[in-house]
Order: sequence, then C-alpha cells, then structure tokens
Amino acid sequence: MNIMHFLVFLFFLSGGMAKGQSLIVGIPSSDVTPKDKKAIAFELQSDKSKKFGDQLSGFVFSTYGVSDSLEVGASVLNLSNTSRNSNDSLILGYKKNFNLKESSSVKFVGAIGQMAGPSLVGEALAHWHYALVSQELRALSLRFTQGLSYANRSVYGQNVPSIMLGLEHRWTDKWMGVIDWYSGDHDYAAAIYAIQYRPVHALLAFLGWKQPNYKSTGSVMTEIAYEF
Repeated sequence: MNIMHFLVFLFFLSGGMAKGQSLIVGIPSSDVTPKDKKAIAFELQSDKSKKFGDQLSGFVFSTYGVSDSLEVGASVLNLSNTSRNSNDSLILGYKKNFNLKESSSVKFVGAIGQMAGPSLVGEALAHWHYALVSQELRALSLRFTQGLSYANRSVYGQNVPSIMLGLEHRWTDKWMGVIDWYSGDHDYAAAIYAIQYRPVHALLAFLGWKQPNYKSTGSVMTEIAYEF
C-alpha cells in the first residue's frame, strides 16, 4: 500500500506531543495528549531488499487529549510502497495514564491502552493492547519505560505478545537521546536508536536507526510529530 494514499491523515486525524510525546519513538510512552490538544506523528523508514529493492515503510499516528489523563487516537499502520505487507490496518483507540508517585526527584506513571479497527487488505479485525509503567529520574534527566503488548497478525503480522522497553535521556531543552525496543520476531520487533530534536515547542523531529531483531539489515528512520 502506497504511503502517499494516507498522508491526508496528517490533516484530519490529530494527537498531542506537548510536555511529552505519546510515542517514545516506536513504542507508546506514559504521556497522554494534553487536554484539548491535537498532534500528528509520521514515521518513515528506508532500506534495501534483495526481493523488493529500494523500499519505504512507515505509519501515521494521531491523538486527541480528552482529559488530563486520557487521549483517543487513530493510526494507519504498515504503510509501504511495495506489496510485501499483508497487515496494513487502520486502528482507533485510547490511552489512559495514572500518576503512581511523584516528588521533586522522581515520577512514576502507569498507562494502559487499546486500539482496534479494520484490516485494509482483507485480513481479520486488527487489535492491539498494552500496559506499561515509566520511572522518571529528574536529577539525571532520564526516563525508563517497561511494558507488555499483545497484537494480532493484522497489526504485528503474527498473533503474539511482546515486551516493550524504552529509555529517554534529555540533553538540553531541544535535544534528547532515545532508545526503544519490542521483543520477538514480528513486524515491529526491533530496536530504534534515535536523536530527538525540538526546534520549537510544537514540533518534534527524530532521526535514527531501526534494527530488526530477526534480520541483520537495519534501516534509517525518521519521524515528525506536530502539535496543534
């Protein structure tokens, strides 16, 4: 499925990345979109394949802040300029977070989320479920995230559970180093090593390397997130 067919979602679906972002890079974060805010995230990967040649793939992810602790979202997954994917899907859902502990030095937040929707290539109803917790160490400008995720083949390409891990290290007000990872050998099973740049409050840009767990060839990835 051609990525360009869905760029219209950049204008009609929305989500928030204000004080934090709804995604770390590829996995969910413990943040939710600020109330009444909107933003959009678009990820694009480029690599080479013996079978498909030069290929692009990615997703569009969008959310809206319903309250201070609840966001709703929509995502078009597994977009590609080849016909290699059999799990392109459109999913709708929510994320709810919970403050577990907060002080001047640490902050612990939990979050749960679910998304579901139609396969765009005639597969089964797509669905994705996750739960996670994050620990922010403010003196070190570090945040760790750990979680569990389950999705079916219309999302992951397999019906499998997965572990999610994330690390965010803020360097300055504009720059941050980010790593996140899904376990397993499904379509999203990979580590992403990226640098985040926020030139202005409403805009985030990522540049990194995505290394799948199940093959030696990785790919350059970029992600743009915009709040409005």
